[in-house]
Amino acid sequence: MADGAGEDGSVLPGLAFWGRNMAPIRAKGWIWPGFDYSEDEWRRLLALAEAVSFDAFISFQIATAVLMIALIGLVVICGVAMIAPLHQTISSAWAPAGLLGLLVATAIAAFLLFGYGFPLAMRLATAFASSDAMRAQLSASPGDLDLAAKIGWQFRRVATFIAGMLFLIAASEAYLPEPAQHWAAIVLAIGSGLVAMIFL
Repeated sequence: MADGAGEDGSVLPGLAFWGRNMAPIRAKGWIWPGFDYSEDEWRRLLALAEAVSFDAFISFQIATAVLMIALIGLVVICGVAMIAPLHQTISSAWAPAGLLGLLVATAIAAFLLFGYGFPLAMRLATAFASSDAMRAQLSASPGDLDLAAKIGWQFRRVATFIAGMLFLIAASEAYLPEPAQHWAAIVLAIGSGLVAMIFL
């Protein structure tokens, strides 16, 4: 097993902040759909979380939120800049295909934002909020890299679910007749919540 700290030393602090983030959920016996862990993984996450001070955790949360807002804004601006000129060149005969392409592009953007953008924002926030004193308290353990990889996979799995539901809800609003479209969106929204609770 490779060194759990990772080549760039970001794995252990990242696990520590993630453990600190999940600690209140674990303490209350709640379940965060899509992010489940074995007892050994919980013990490891909570042990690493003890190194995270209150101030460091607040800094991590604020930095993550700011970076995510910036990423979302960047995606929206770039999307509008690319889609608006294309929309003007599409003839009316190709309008349905253009709308479908927009829905697909929106779903892909949602997947990339939550599957890769969110973990990237957390990684950058970890670099910003972790101190040398905090890092000194962290020691590698076998399985750390596997646990970090699992968390990344969980984000991508949840992102796939979010993107799929977003596409179905938007498509129902765009293509179903007026009496059915709103009901379909409501059913999909409720159903997606139930599916997330049961299967993610």
